[in-house]
Amino acid sequence: WGRSGIFPPARGSGVGFQGSVKKADDLSDEDYAKKKAEMKEKQKAMAQKLAAYGEVYVNDAFGSAHRVHASTAVVCKFMKLNVAGLLMEKEIDYLGRAVEAPPKPFVAVIGGAKVSGKLEVLQNLMKKVDTILIGGGMAYTFLKAQGHEIGKSLVENELLQTAKETLAAATQAGVRILLPVDNLIADKFDANANTRVVGNEIPSDWMALDIGPETLKLYAAEIARAKTVVWNGPMGCFEMEKFAAGTTGVCKAGKVRALAVTSARRLPGLPDVPTLAESAAPDFEADQWVGMLVPRGTPPAVVQRLAGEVNKALATEDLRAALAVAGMTPAAPGTPAGFSSYFRSDLAKWAGVVKAANIQPE
Repeated sequence: WGRSGIFPPARGSGVGFQGSVKKADDLSDEDYAKKKAEMKEKQKAMAQKLAAYGEVYVNDAFGSAHRVHASTAVVCKFMKLNVAGLLMEKEIDYLGRAVEAPPKPFVAVIGGAKVSGKLEVLQNLMKKVDTILIGGGMAYTFLKAQGHEIGKSLVENELLQTAKETLAAATQAGVRILLPVDNLIADKFDANANTRVVGNEIPSDWMALDIGPETLKLYAAEIARAKTVVWNGPMGCFEMEKFAAGTTGVCKAGKVRALAVTSARRLPGLPDVPTLAESAAPDFEADQWVGMLVPRGTPPAVVQRLAGEVNKALATEDLRAALAVAGMTPAAPGTPAGFSSYFRSDLAKWAGVVKAANIQPE
């Protein structure tokens, strides 16, 4: 539907007018039904008011398009035309390519508050991924299902059995599901709360608000080995700085490192040596750039080939180990601005690569 531009109707009969009312323990079924009916009418009224401002509704919010809210689903009932935006299409195309034929290992990072909002995602991913890393509030429903004490951490008790079944299904499918092994807990839900790191047994008056440092190391290692990573949802309450380390750490673990072969004219900070070739940087953005020095007169086709081979290694291997294979050693003195590191290449070590590629000197 992203390609056609027609935004899909809400699923199910009348689902677009369903309210989201949580039943209080002391609320009777009759009062609950009444409250829910009132919510439906409020949603309808709000959606009608929103629809009065235009004739075409464009939803470009990929992250919330699945929610049955007045502004995302009910409003569509009152618009003349409902379409998905260009950003929505881009995200669907990207996710589609990533999921349809992903390079392996394929790792999914799933976070957020509730298991209920991610069940279908988990079930679908288990057909494709090698490993699923779970964080955020939803992790504690799984941990409780395994018998751990989770204190006041967020939990969906009605889904404990579902969590057990999900873990069992993953085992049967040969998919590894990793849960936190330690947690950053707080004595209250507040930016100024007292905090400490514990394992998976959380004191009764405390709540987990982020994954712990050992979990971050574990998850980062899995991400570093992956060739495809799909991420949905934060690892903790990242809106508060105290509880953002897990989410930002996972983000940094997924950084791209790439090789650039750059000339002195393009990067004045490099030392004045006659060993630089014109740029052969890859056509994608990277978080870290590694410079490679090659002998003067090296054919551009050879440089392109070398850059491509090293980039493949950098995607999955340790930096120095990958470059050692290429016969590259650190180039003194220090690293110029713009590069995380840079190396001198011994083209003799690349004779086999050049020969195999049938690259002829100019």
